[in-house]
Amino acid sequence: MHQLIAYESPLASRNPFTKDRLFMPFWDDTNGFESYGGGRYLEISRKAVDARSLTLDFNKAYNPWCAYSDEYSCPIPPPENRLAFSVLAGEAAFTVGAKDGRPTDGLAPAEPSTIELLRAATVHE
Repeated sequence: MHQLIAYESPLASRNPFTKDRLFMPFWDDTNGFESYGGGRYLEISRKAVDARSLTLDFNKAYNPWCAYSDEYSCPIPPPENRLAFSVLAGEAAFTVGAKDGRPTDGLAPAEPSTIELLRAATVHE
């Protein structure tokens, strides 16, 4: 069992499409190798965390926009959200395929993991 921090955005909570979402940036041992070096993100349903523990589907982990362009600045995952193992699921490092020049991205699907929510913090914008 691991403890991670999820964040609530007041701006997102006013949007009907994102109002029930929490943002969880994380690092794992794939960062800088198989996945983006600055960490990856997950969005989780607020309803799923009522019991203080939940199962996360890391297949839904995604890269921040800054993984694709220097024009963006992205939040860095907090040290508390550092996983000491490889999450071999979700979006991988952005690379250009050798054969056709098209981007390739994604790791093999994995089983969801059980995570204990340490706390949900509100990010003031």
